[in-house]
Amino acid sequence: MSTPWIRLSKTAEPGTKVFFFPYSGSGPQAYMPFAENSNFDLYALEMPGRGRRFTEKMHDSIHKIVEEACNHLVNLLDHRPFIFFGHSLGGILAFETTLELRRRGFESPGRLFVSGINPPHLPATVPPISHLPYDAFVERLRELGGTPHEILENAEMLSILVPILRNDFAVYENYIHQTKGSLSCPITALGGAHDHCCPSENLEKWSEKTEGPFLKHIFDGGHFFIYNHVKRIIGIMGEM
Repeated sequence: MSTPWIRLSKTAEPGTKVFFFPYSGSGPQAYMPFAENSNFDLYALEMPGRGRRFTEKMHDSIHKIVEEACNHLVNLLDHRPFIFFGHSLGGILAFETTLELRRRGFESPGRLFVSGINPPHLPATVPPISHLPYDAFVERLRELGGTPHEILENAEMLSILVPILRNDFAVYENYIHQTKGSLSCPITALGGAHDHCCPSENLEKWSEKTEGPFLKHIFDGGHFFIYNHVKRIIGIMGEM
């Protein structure tokens, strides 16, 4: 593997780079709607155990994911401004990668976008599910939404996806935020008005994780609201 960062789109003129971090069970393809509707230079992180890295052992901690992501990310940074965007688990990965860049002495992103995820210093709002028996775990996936119906009804596809999702949920459930202090870069928090995984009032607490400007945007929809508001989110990114 040369790099875990997959290039989704390239602009005709050098411009802002956007680095997308995956939510549980997803890969770079989850952010293709953004590539099809933006003029940014887009990259997305592909974690082991899925996609072209399907045969690789999955990481079992936030620390391992962030360390690998950062090791390769620094080779993609240049004079151009860049943005981090992470939805759900990806929001925590983007936040921790920003911290890791700072520890390594690199510049922070021009703005950190965190979407559909509670800030790391707040407790989770949904009970752990990674330990549940297979059938109970799948039923919980139905309740959470986000997993296509055709996959939930396909035993073969589920047999591939469930271990990935179970691993990713466990990674988040076992995550403990230990770094004190705040970031210096601006943070924009995005949320769905009907997202029971991340209530809109919790998003406001992301303001406590930066010394820079903070913005919050609430969209109509549930946990995966981003797919109904791609163009508007891209527009907000362009305002940085």
